[in-house]
Amino acid sequence: MANIIPSTNIGNDLHSYRIHGVTGDRYYTTPLNGTTLTTAGLTVGTLVALPFIVPRTITLDRIAVNITTGTVGASSTRLGIYIDNGNLYPGSLILDAGTVDSSAAGGGGVKTITINQILMKNTLYWLVAVSDGTPGLRAASIAATLPILGYPNTLPTTPGTLYAVAFAFAALPDPYPAAAVIGSANLPLIFVRVLS
Repeated sequence: MANIIPSTNIGNDLHSYRIHGVTGDRYYTTPLNGTTLTTAGLTVGTLVALPFIVPRTITLDRIAVNITTGTVGASSTRLGIYIDNGNLYPGSLILDAGTVDSSAAGGGGVKTITINQILMKNTLYWLVAVSDGTPGLRAASIAATLPILGYPNTLPTTPGTLYAVAFAFAALPDPYPAAAVIGSANLPLIFVRVLS
């Protein structure tokens, strides 16, 4: 069994634990502060975006979701990536990865799309999803998210966890639509696999 030890280069790599000596089939998502995941549903016609911080240049070869509950009837979920516009908001589209089957008939579980996408170091990106159904996805609880979207001025108990904006299901728009709202809810997770 491989030892799990802290990286000696934590300053350049937010994923501070690695399995040394093993080429891993490992997936990553938005930074989390917890270990136990939950579920959350997508809303029809809502484009959600969650932050993805890239501390070193990487190449991605998969983008994925874990469908915990499929939508009754036909349903697809489209996945993609935006680069930050410099103001902690999704900007230009860099990848429309296409769709996965998120229907109950299509079966649940991990749904992947093969991609070939380079992400540059020290850059904030946004992983996005939009569905024409209401699938349940593997998700992070509010308590497990890092509050990079801050708190409302009433300083409530829950931070902002994602951006959400109305968008009729279609190819992803470029740029990300204006006037998205910051949501405070369990975070439906989009995962990417790092090739190198």
